[in-house]
Amino acid sequence: MVTGIDERRLLTRVSVAAGIWGLCYAAYRGYYAAGGTAFLPGVIRRGSEGQFQLINLAAVVVLAVAAVLPVAALPLWARRWSRRVLLALCWVVAVGCCMHA
Repeated sequence: MVTGIDERRLLTRVSVAAGIWGLCYAAYRGYYAAGGTAFLPGVIRRGSEGQFQLINLAAVVVLAVAAVLPVAALPLWARRWSRRVLLALCWVVAVGCCMHA
């Protein structure tokens, strides 16, 4: 049987893992923002390198903020009313990520 302490510990571990995963992905995009081109699935058109770097820089900012949210939202999971809002928000983000892919 899962106790409240075990449940809290699991939630903390999953939140931290999600944050680390998000920061790793932000670092990956940061590599492209800094001008890296290894592992690209295609070739950047001549003259659009700056735009490619700018898009990736914006993505780094968005991803870094999003990576902090799972850990920052930990205290909200303890409140019954906010749990529903957080679950709904998680579903919206998950669907958005799937549609983006």
